Amino acid sequence: MITTLVIVLLALMASAYAVCGVPFGYLISKKSAGVDVTQVGSGNIGSTNVARTVGLKAGALTLFLDAAKGFVCVYLAKLLLALALTGGDLAPFAPTGEFGWTIAMVFMSAVIGHIFSPYLHFKGGKGIACGFGACLALSWPLALAILIVFLVFSIPTRYVSLGSLAASISLPIFSAIFYWPINWGFEVPLIFAAAAAVWAHRLNAKKLLAGEERTFEVRDGKDDSVEHSDDSVRELEEVTMEAAKADAARAPKAGVGLPFGDEPQLKTEIDEAEDDLDVVSEEVDAFSNALENGEDPLEALDALEDEDKDE
Repeated sequence: MITTLVIVLLALMASAYAVCGVPFGYLISKKSAGVDVTQVGSGNIGSTNVARTVGLKAGALTLFLDAAKGFVCVYLAKLLLALALTGGDLAPFAPTGEFGWTIAMVFMSAVIGHIFSPYLHFKGGKGIACGFGACLALSWPLALAILIVFLVFSIPTRYVSLGSLAASISLPIFSAIFYWPINWGFEVPLIFAAAAAVWAHRLNAKKLLAGEERTFEVRDGKDDSVEHSDDSVRELEEVTMEAAKADAARAPKAGVGLPFGDEPQLKTEIDEAEDDLDVVSEEVDAFSNALENGEDPLEALDALEDEDKDE
């Protein structure tokens, strides 16, 4: 029986890792919008970044499929182990059961597979949606508890990462509370899974502490601001346009620059400033379009400069 247990469990863990490593966010973004989601926004394949950079529908579909793959892997593992070891009896595979630790091991494999996807050079998501789906099959009270924690921390603040970190940290805590005395065979895999999720959020944690983390916001099915070098293109465009308009409309002070009252020369300066404004606007548009299309923005600016030279 021990040999059977080891063989079946290892096969199920490997399967969970492989299945949950499927990057649905990457595939959906490529298929629906031709966007490589690993190159835009935060670069993450999870539902939050997909919703921000591709659209709300794509983000919702990613969320569902990531949760579904986790649930299916753990639930099927429970059924197959029961058939192989107990003639179909699921009771020993409950969290407090004799073989509850085996399902926890499959749960851990599912979360790690999503975070370290074998199909993306061992880079992937952050394990939250997949982990929630897997937790539903592992223990629905635990899944409900961490969902409540996630909502309590993320909705008021609009920081998805804060809710995700809180839910990850709370998972082994709730497990210890719900299934006291602690069954370490069940608890340890949950600790490892939670640690992997927290590790995946390490940059978010730094941004939260520094007050630089982005809140979750989707506009018109697609977020208008795509991150690049810590600043959004939309913010860059707004600031640049406002500054350029202010420069174009501002008359020189008396005794500084143009002699006050020299209207012909003043009009010439304003016309030149407006021309500069048009150039800046074209460059910002080219920069923004290149990012949205997954192209190199610097090459787009060079191409625009070449066009101006030709003209």
